[in-house]
Order: sequence, then structure tokens, then C-alpha cells
Amino acid sequence: LALALGKRLDPALWSLTTTDLAVEIGEDIRYPDVMVEPQDQPGTERSTQIPVFLAEVLSPSSLALDLNVKAEEYMSLPSLDCYLVAAQDEPRVWIWQRGIDAARAFPKNPAEFVGRQAAVEIACFNVSIPLAEIYRLPARPA
Repeated sequence: LALALGKRLDPALWSLTTTDLAVEIGEDIRYPDVMVEPQDQPGTERSTQIPVFLAEVLSPSSLALDLNVKAEEYMSLPSLDCYLVAAQDEPRVWIWQRGIDAARAFPKNPAEFVGRQAAVEIACFNVSIPLAEIYRLPARPA
């Protein structure tokens, strides 16, 4: 996911990190698997409070945490526009994206993209990423 997203983002605008930078949510600190924040942030910080995009990769032990607790925590951040959760063992992602209306609310339920032919649309960056690329699946003959 990080490689696919990194190929599509302008490095002059966005800083992409993987598990190295913490996200501060009140008194809690989380280490998302993938994070994107504006590039103009100080480079010496070890944490941020202003991510624009966060992603977690599910494991059997993190299913409830990533889809419920972390979703609620992450979506409480005013800067966040998108939270994505990716299955570990199959091409399946869930994505919550902030509305573009005046309320800028997240939907109650995420959009789900499933299968090698699907592509997840990440509106805050205006990019589309095929799940086959995220999961590095070879193309099947037609």
C-alpha cells in the first residue's frame, strides 16, 4: 500500500511514513502502518496530530481494534480525511472518507472494495489504486 500510494503522491506536498511516526490522539499514541501528512511539518518530530491519511493492515488479533476502536479514535482527528483498513490475506480494503459537504462528516460504515479487479478510490489525493497492485497479485489471463 505504501509503495502504491507513494508512486501517486507529490513528494513536495506529502510526507508518507510507515510505522515510524506516532499519531497523538488525546493522551493515546498509535503507530499506524501507513500515514500521510502535509510535507511542511517539522522533520524532527516523532509524532503528529495532523495526519491526512492513515492505514492499518489487519491481523487476526487486531480485527476488532482496527475496524472499531482505532477507526473511532482516528476519525476524531480534525485533520484526517481518510482511514483505510486492509485485509492481510486477501484483496479487501475498507475505507472511511470525510464528506465533501459543509459537515465534513465520516460515514458510519466504510466503503468496501473486494477482489483483484477492484480499485480503491482515495478522494483526498484524487487517486485510484488497484487492489492487485496493493496485494502484488499477478494479472490473470483474459
